[in-house]
Amino acid sequence: MSAAKQSDTSRLFSSKQSAVSWAGLRSFFWVAIILIALLVLLPFIMQIVAFWKYDITSSSIADQVKQQADQTQNLLNLLNTFAAIIGVVFAVFAAVTVALGVYGFSTNNGFRDLEKEWQDRLDELAKKSTAIESLENDMQQKNEQLKKLQEESAGLRDQLQKNVTSAQAQLNKQVEEISVVIRHLGVTGHLASNDPRINFALGRILSGGGDYDKAIELLEAAALLDPTFPEVQQELGLTYRRRGDRYNGLGETKEGEEDYEIAIQKLQEGVRQHPDDVQTVAILGGLYRRKGDYGRAMEYYKQAVAVDPTSSYALGNVASLAWYLGEEKLAHEMFASTGQAAQQRLDTLASLEPYWDYFDLGLSQLMLGKIEDAKQSYKKAIEFTPSKIHFEGVLNNLSLLKKNTHGRPVPGIDEIIEMIEAAR
Repeated sequence: MSAAKQSDTSRLFSSKQSAVSWAGLRSFFWVAIILIALLVLLPFIMQIVAFWKYDITSSSIADQVKQQADQTQNLLNLLNTFAAIIGVVFAVFAAVTVALGVYGFSTNNGFRDLEKEWQDRLDELAKKSTAIESLENDMQQKNEQLKKLQEESAGLRDQLQKNVTSAQAQLNKQVEEISVVIRHLGVTGHLASNDPRINFALGRILSGGGDYDKAIELLEAAALLDPTFPEVQQELGLTYRRRGDRYNGLGETKEGEEDYEIAIQKLQEGVRQHPDDVQTVAILGGLYRRKGDYGRAMEYYKQAVAVDPTSSYALGNVASLAWYLGEEKLAHEMFASTGQAAQQRLDTLASLEPYWDYFDLGLSQLMLGKIEDAKQSYKKAIEFTPSKIHFEGVLNNLSLLKKNTHGRPVPGIDEIIEMIEAAR
């Protein structure tokens, strides 16, 4: 409560008091004026009446004396009456004066009580303001402590991710060594097993090592033994796609297209068996994109987002294809969502493959114009990437963004490509 408001309240209260007091005084003054006027005029009226009644023709001295005595008596009566009226007037005036004094005193006391109440409220408000200010200071200190803790946790998170990546790199190295042994066993013809789990595991290892023919043989054997085996259709589709990419890279487009068609069949079967598998749906979308069927590719990319709206992989695919097709508004929205999803996974350590999250985060930052942030994210992604084979998909996507249909350049993309090519 401000002092100005308190002053306005005092003036309002005082004006009401003055209005009431003046109304009472004005009535009293009019009554007093009328009474005084009557008292002043009454003797003159009585004298006129007395002279009118006085008989000047009377010749008797006794009568004249009697009349004179009557006049004197009338004058005395008038003076008595005047004195009585004056007494009454003074009594009324005294009563009114006392009443007004009592009213004024009580009014002043009420105002003082009101003023004291306002002052108490102001004091209480000042104490609360001090408490709020103290609370704000405490909150600021807490925020600074929290910021420091976040910085420390970020360092621990990066270290943990490096440890996980290092462990994964060691595992990949061991897998690569096992792959050599497996390939050697494959030459002898004693690789296939009657257990679909063994065939699937060996086929996936060989596919990752680039031995697509033997991988397809083992994966087909696993699917034949158990057509509903989890992920076998996805792995088959991915392996046929990889072999198709190799054929196309060598200029053998006929063989490449044949493998693409088989890959589509395998992936569609995988989606039919597991419609909620984001990876299978997104891989199928990527295959249609390679074939140039962008409408079908976008359909599967959006289906992947519908399955998991928090998948930065699915969001990034929709954003990249939208940018290529010139749908800039959709691309901008999806790139922003891609960055948020990737950052969320990094903050919560939700992935054992953080390099993919950093690739997705860097892609989002690059396409939103945050070039320096993008460089840092791509740098971390490259540092954490355990195998060079993963760079191929990243470069393929960046190449698509450069070849967009609306001819819009992407600032900084060439420098990012050079970073990845150098690491490759």
